[in-house]
Amino acid sequence: MAFVALVMKLLEEDAVHFSEEKIDANRAIGVSPRELLATANRDLVAALQPALERGTLTLAIIRRSKLPWCLRVTALTEEGLISLSTLLQAFAMRPVLRWQQQRWRVEVTGLERSPWARTSSWADFLDKPAGSLLRFQLGTPLVVPSSTEAGEWHTSPFPHPLPVFTELARRWRALGGPSLPADAPSMCEQAGCVVVDYALRSCPLALPQRHQPGLLGWVTYMCRSKSMDRVAALSGLARFAFFAGVGCYTADGMGATRVTIGP
Repeated sequence: MAFVALVMKLLEEDAVHFSEEKIDANRAIGVSPRELLATANRDLVAALQPALERGTLTLAIIRRSKLPWCLRVTALTEEGLISLSTLLQAFAMRPVLRWQQQRWRVEVTGLERSPWARTSSWADFLDKPAGSLLRFQLGTPLVVPSSTEAGEWHTSPFPHPLPVFTELARRWRALGGPSLPADAPSMCEQAGCVVVDYALRSCPLALPQRHQPGLLGWVTYMCRSKSMDRVAALSGLARFAFFAGVGCYTADGMGATRVTIGP
């Protein structure tokens, strides 16, 4: 498999809470995944840096409702899988992180026990049935690239289909994915892809150097066209988004998303 997503629970080891401040589970965590990882082993972060910079290994910190905090790790392509193996070996030797003046033990969750964990391949993305409804449920804040120039310095206030799928297609090509039937703007237009429902709220980013807000919640896109090869391609990009994330700063844990594809 070329793509793996694992979830690691962060379990509090210390019985005493040094901070009385309660962390809102609906807001972004106040530390980046790389900073959290560095509390265990700075040499490990340096070893993983090439894969993190290329986006073949991504880290995201997620919490929903009353569930434990989780470190979600996704490995994309063979480079990411090698880096994931390095990370797992490091946690096997020293499974403790420090955050909020406490110690957190890392516990890997089985693939079948979390909706955020899965394995897949390029073929899986395109060979599975296409769907006209594509729903993205965000686990970490989304920063939307602009529709005219996808990239981290150009952002949009709303996740319209064009900027979202343009950035996904760019990452798909950068990782050597199979050929798509057209460029993202043409696919969105020919598939008649539009936003049909959403529930989004503004939230701060978990990046100290960034002051712009991100978006949490969910958004549903509909493909209104019968152009099935375009709809199938957008469905494939949506499945890819489960591993690659959506929007900007995915290498810093932003835009982690669960994906549901409907008929």
